[in-house]
Amino acid sequence: MANLTWGQSPYLLNIPTVSNVTTSATGAGSVATLQSQVNAILGMVDITNKKINTNTISNFSTTPIQVVNSINFVAGTTGTNTSSITGNYCIKNGNLYISSMGAAVTCSTSSVFCDGYVYSLGNVCPSDPKLKKEITPYTSIELPTPIRFTWKDSGVKDIGFLATDVKTCVPEAVSVHPNGTQMVDYAKLVVTAIAEIRDLKAKLAELEKRI
Repeated sequence: MANLTWGQSPYLLNIPTVSNVTTSATGAGSVATLQSQVNAILGMVDITNKKINTNTISNFSTTPIQVVNSINFVAGTTGTNTSSITGNYCIKNGNLYISSMGAAVTCSTSSVFCDGYVYSLGNVCPSDPKLKKEITPYTSIELPTPIRFTWKDSGVKDIGFLATDVKTCVPEAVSVHPNGTQMVDYAKLVVTAIAEIRDLKAKLAELEKRI
């Protein structure tokens, strides 16, 4: 039996006491393996700036770690070939890229970019009345023209709207990327559609009264 103890670090990383570690009979002992992991962790520590510098994090499912530079998530080799990390992660003044292209694209500060599909059980946005002021009913001017098209880069056929067309109808739904590309917030178009439906219901109710 062996007893390993590291002292408390006055800086960023504290390695707790590890006791009752046995040596494996099949190869590298648990002590050697643990020492290697500890050395790897300590190698990430920037004592001068009191931060951890790392590009890859693994086996830290419950450890709170503040990451101050890019982080690469690599899929695992078992099960469904996925890797998961348990915990809360906050990205401040930075971007999260999920890209199959192998290289990040230019995004505005603190945004999420994904060039694939995003799956979620729900998508909610803050909408409490106490967060808003100058509230007035929305009246739809007109609706943008739905189109079919093919993406130039991928050749994939798709449906949607032209940002220039949407801008004339719902300017609040159009924004401009730092690289100059116009983008559409399709969720805002739901408001326009509902406004049109309410208007049609009111007109229908009026016609029914005349009959």
